[in-house]
Amino acid sequence: MRYITFLLILGILSLNTGCNEDVPVIPDLAKAKIRFVNGISFAETIRIDIDSLVQISSLERGQYASITEAKSGGATRWQVYDKLNSKLLFQSFYTLGSGGNYLVFMKGSASNTVGFLAPLPDTLTSPFIGKAALRFVHLAEKIPADPALEVSSDGNIVTPFSIYSGDYTRLFPIDAGTHSILVHEEGKQENFWGSLPVLNFVAGKVYTIYTYDTPGIDTRTGVGYLPH
Repeated sequence: MRYITFLLILGILSLNTGCNEDVPVIPDLAKAKIRFVNGISFAETIRIDIDSLVQISSLERGQYASITEAKSGGATRWQVYDKLNSKLLFQSFYTLGSGGNYLVFMKGSASNTVGFLAPLPDTLTSPFIGKAALRFVHLAEKIPADPALEVSSDGNIVTPFSIYSGDYTRLFPIDAGTHSILVHEEGKQENFWGSLPVLNFVAGKVYTIYTYDTPGIDTRTGVGYLPH
């Protein structure tokens, strides 16, 4: 009887060991890191929830948030609220890569749907040897006739191509040092919509220039500056 009992225990231990070997070990996924930029024109301040948890309690128009972390590897619900009246402005589902860095730009007005531009990989180091890297994002929507815009630095056009509202450029090189930035219509620096008079760019770093609507001002747009 003892011999039979010993065999039964040994068999159970063998089964348990076999099951453990067959169970796949799924590693924990590193959280993604996100930086939100608020270009929504008709809400002065917004709140951002991810998976029904408040991630950013207050983000003013034209400003960018500190880096926040979010679950990766599965769809999560992102919701944007007007902080003043808690009205839901927009929601969608996104899946982020493990350990990824992302930029998320928000745009929209009372007459146009509020939404996100597709999350962009947030490049943290300039790919251009000895130079800084710059990206231009156009979130403003109220410029009459929606002309294509481009960016000049100290009188020289630096964007690789002009863009319309809701679009963005790839990263492009810019010399390190102090620059005066002008956002203007394509080929027409005299038709400018915004400026940043003194910016310092560091070699190896990445920067984003973006436009956004400023309510009550029809002759200029807001221009933001984001160092990565």
